[in-house]
Amino acid sequence: MKKIELASGSPGRKELLTQIGLDFTVIKSDIEEKADMSLPVMDIPKELSCQKAVDVCKKLNSEDCVII
Repeated sequence: MKKIELASGSPGRKELLTQIGLDFTVIKSDIEEKADMSLPVMDIPKELSCQKAVDVCKKLNSEDCVII
């Protein structure tokens, strides 16, 4: 069975998903965030989010959906 996993501890993201009625589980990433400082500043948050998503995906069933 597919599950929706939120790879973020953000209260705002959790609240948004709850408001739209999604059934999900929060699984926080435990990696140390390492920003590639050669990237443009606007790309760093996306890069860090992707790192977290990859970490959480490694812990899950391949059918699960990860939201960052």
